[in-house]
Amino acid sequence: MISLRLAGEPERFRELDFKNIEAELDAINCDHAINEVQLVGLLVRDVHGTTVEATRFSWGINGVEVPRLGPVHAAGSGREAFLALLNKADFTNSGTGSEFQVAHALLGALTNEEYRTGAKILNRWGGGFEAVTYSREARRLQKVGDILHTFWRIEKESAGRVEFFPMFYKTSYWNDALIIRSASFDRIASGGYTPRTNDLDLVPPFLTDSEAYDLSELGSVDFSYRAIC
Repeated sequence: MISLRLAGEPERFRELDFKNIEAELDAINCDHAINEVQLVGLLVRDVHGTTVEATRFSWGINGVEVPRLGPVHAAGSGREAFLALLNKADFTNSGTGSEFQVAHALLGALTNEEYRTGAKILNRWGGGFEAVTYSREARRLQKVGDILHTFWRIEKESAGRVEFFPMFYKTSYWNDALIIRSASFDRIASGGYTPRTNDLDLVPPFLTDSEAYDLSELGSVDFSYRAIC
């Protein structure tokens, strides 16, 4: 996130426009950029019903044309994997999906890719995939959270008989940290399920140590969800 304080107004922020952003980006000294810094941003100018007027900007990267999505600006070590996954499905549902439907579908595909390949968020591969969408209710950008991911472990007991064991991951956010709640189950003789694992993991934001968080303040984290993948 870029925060700009403009010259001549030390006590308050003046309304930001794209020229201010361009000036700040042009002032970056490429010779002193740390580890090839890349930036992607969105300046939201106005909202009219379901129409959001915004200007996209980037620094250190070029946009890539993706079918059904148009030009996409992606940055970071997970850039190539992200762009490759975008071509595997129509996340816009032929243009009929709302902003939250598109964001949820995309985030589900991204995190499932990480879990399926073993390159998990917990390993911080590419920093972990996250999705952000513009909330008309809050009139601001919000991270997409409260996603429940369901998986099934299959065991073949005998010829013609298999058992399905559920596994769940729930992703949500707390004080800008990613919270991952996971659980898996085994069948018991009575035909019900008993927990096999029940874990809670916290992935802090970039440059923030996990020790800065007091998990006792988190409270209970259940498996309620806003969307299911």
